[in-house]
Amino acid sequence: MKAYIPFCYFTTIVFFSCLVAPNATIAQLNGIPGITVDDDYNCTDCKKSDIIYSDIDSINKRRLKSYNFYRTLLKVSAPTDIYFPFLDIRKTYNGPQKKPFILNADVKTPIGLGGYRWGLWSVHVIPQFKVRIFQDDNSFAQGFLKGDESAPVRTPSYMPRITVFKTFENWWQPKEILSQYIGFSAFHHSNGQDGQEFFPDGTINIYNGNFGEQVAFELIYGGIRERELRQTKFSPRRLARKESNKEIGTLVHERTCAQDFLFYRLGLEVHAPDILTNQDFLQYNLYGRYRINYEFGYSIRPYVAEKVYSPQAAQDTNTVGGWVYLTCPEPKEIWRLVLNGTYILPIDYNIGDMNSQSKAPLSRSLNIQLTAYWRIPGTTGTALFGRVGYYGSDQYNIYFQQNYLGMGVGLSLAYFTENL
Repeated sequence: MKAYIPFCYFTTIVFFSCLVAPNATIAQLNGIPGITVDDDYNCTDCKKSDIIYSDIDSINKRRLKSYNFYRTLLKVSAPTDIYFPFLDIRKTYNGPQKKPFILNADVKTPIGLGGYRWGLWSVHVIPQFKVRIFQDDNSFAQGFLKGDESAPVRTPSYMPRITVFKTFENWWQPKEILSQYIGFSAFHHSNGQDGQEFFPDGTINIYNGNFGEQVAFELIYGGIRERELRQTKFSPRRLARKESNKEIGTLVHERTCAQDFLFYRLGLEVHAPDILTNQDFLQYNLYGRYRINYEFGYSIRPYVAEKVYSPQAAQDTNTVGGWVYLTCPEPKEIWRLVLNGTYILPIDYNIGDMNSQSKAPLSRSLNIQLTAYWRIPGTTGTALFGRVGYYGSDQYNIYFQQNYLGMGVGLSLAYFTENL
């Protein structure tokens, strides 16, 4: 206990020095034995060199390329989507018709590992889960169960994933040239239910049937082309109209040049036919174990700078008409268009149930959806989205045998700007 007395005495002096006399904090700290503080030092002083010497130029370029690889993969990663209540509408062709969901969310924003010190490697840890909250529907009937209730969430989808990305010096190119990368992903998929996979009559238990894929794998190949658009101002008339309001504190977001992204990703998803996959579905080949995942996207990111009007600055010849820039131009995405989906390869893939099976046609093997994202002005990572698609196989765990048309609108979270 005695050993803690000097420590407590020391911390008490420092705390009350900062609390009672903040202006004298440095002097007081200098008076404590063992502590010296330079009162001329400013923590925000930048000591970055403006000169990159030739002998370290290659090292600096590799560091910048590593960081660019890390940041670019985050920029084009799949957003987290949450549909607005009752605005996720679908027409089911095989199985009972669901009412519009109270909530339908797919949380999959990645936690990125990478940067200057990682070389041309990057890792995404994605604690993905999907949640649907149904409207209670007593008319719903499935097997031997009556009624459809969600109290509060039934049969969620847990899909935690880790993906390792790799590129090479001659693959990751400067702007205007297509850059390429490869990746390997491992993920789990289950719904946390303990009901039997089949009802006693042999039909699939989509009410609370257990669904679980212990580990599945995906091989990935992707490409990205980043391009600088011509130097021009967006909506010059709109900008001129805003600049005509020369009241003190008038804030204007000025768009200068822009960059666009064209990106794609192809993946081969494999569910190993052993203890890693669901054995009850495996014996009837009711779950597609080999899938091609695809994604094609395009986005526009104008450079945006914030400036404010100051009558005092208007008298300064160093400003442009009294406008003072508060920020440097930064790329901020306006909108993104993404076409993606899945094709289940016809390798030991059937549709049906325990009683009868048949080879799955194309209409039950292909998923395709088109999504448009529009970043909400004033936010860094939030966007409105609208989506329409056809799903030959529902990716929501135990519902995989259902096919439907779907459309909806909602909110998304992604790396739409440099900082989420």
